[in-house]
Amino acid sequence: MADGQVPYRDFAFTQGPVMAYGYALASPLVQRWGVAGGRLFTAVLGLCAAALAAWLAWRLAPPGTRRGAALLAFMFIALNVYQSHFTTVVKTYALGSLLLAGGFLLLTWVGGRRGGLAAFLSAVLLVLATGTRVSAGAALPVTFFCLIWQRRRAASFAWLWFGAGAGLTALALFGPLFLAAPEGFLFGLV
Repeated sequence: MADGQVPYRDFAFTQGPVMAYGYALASPLVQRWGVAGGRLFTAVLGLCAAALAAWLAWRLAPPGTRRGAALLAFMFIALNVYQSHFTTVVKTYALGSLLLAGGFLLLTWVGGRRGGLAAFLSAVLLVLATGTRVSAGAALPVTFFCLIWQRRRAASFAWLWFGAGAGLTALALFGPLFLAAPEGFLFGLV
């Protein structure tokens, strides 16, 4: 990826394209330190995901309990043996968790003045999470239908902004790769 190759067209790949593009950023670390460089990059992503989840807990908790909720969320994620393992090996979990946590965090602003923008950007991150790990795609329809159901309490058109963000991001992310190598794309992702 760092040399300009494209997944599905230039090489077989069974993950979403975001994983490949995201880890191309770590190429200098891997060139310098090998697998340890990739693990370092993954660990940083995992810690950032834990921090976003803590922020999400803080935003969702009632006043007076926010610090405790954030601390517990961070500890449950960062100190969990299984989670720590999966966010220090070069796999999809750390990047996918980071994007999911960011997407859900943005949803906490949907009821505010910029609710449409928050919904749009949330969809962008959730599609990128899907582009990292296909199973994360389950969050998209659930979130979309929850926004429709909550439209009286949240920004009334948040669901529309979310749908637009998801559709445009999915087209921009997956469309060119599908057109470049339909067979490889379908084999790798489906």
